[in-house]
Amino acid sequence: MKNISLTNFPMKKFFTLDRKKFPKDYVRDFVKLTVDPKARVTLVKSMPKEKFTTHIVPLPKKIHQFTPDDKKILDDTAYDLPYQQEIDRPWSKEKQWNLVILNEGTPLPYIGHNRYYWNTSARSFINYYKKKKIGIEQLNPAKLQRLLERYSGKLSEMATLADSKPANRLNFEKPEKIDVLTGLLDYAGTSPAHAKHLNKLYNASLLKPFGRTINLKHLKKLSKF
Repeated sequence: MKNISLTNFPMKKFFTLDRKKFPKDYVRDFVKLTVDPKARVTLVKSMPKEKFTTHIVPLPKKIHQFTPDDKKILDDTAYDLPYQQEIDRPWSKEKQWNLVILNEGTPLPYIGHNRYYWNTSARSFINYYKKKKIGIEQLNPAKLQRLLERYSGKLSEMATLADSKPANRLNFEKPEKIDVLTGLLDYAGTSPAHAKHLNKLYNASLLKPFGRTINLKHLKKLSKF
């Protein structure tokens, strides 16, 4: 597995198309297809360089390449293709974000998300973080602001679709609220220091859907719809 920097890596190597295999009017231009300038901000550009690392997973010697006739492409319930040996996705304990790129070559017109039948997992990552407490710094003013906005049902900085309608309308009020409450309770329940940090951020926030101060007993009561 290679650990690389996306800053100097030639990403076009993964996405250069064989134009002969695609219709003449086929467009794969991110800027042309994305009408809203706000939606043109990519994940990589929105993260501080020192916070993430990127790993390249090479193509295994023995792996099935999808063909137009594969049932797997047409029917996700058909699992009659040869299964691959599981690959544990590489990651770094030192970085908050780990980006994994499966190096399978350029896209083909008849495939979905993947050209090959990969079998990857995040076992080691999950097992590690099952035992590790949430860092206090995981909750910051911007994240809490977004959570409070979701709970209130009014999001700021919303991306719009081609028809100028909002991309996210928060159509499901109860699930949104339950998700926010569960996240805050899990965070605050990690330790007294976490609960204190949540209180500090909430007190400094202009948006206060739970009252002037945040009370965990009140949040627990609210979470029981």
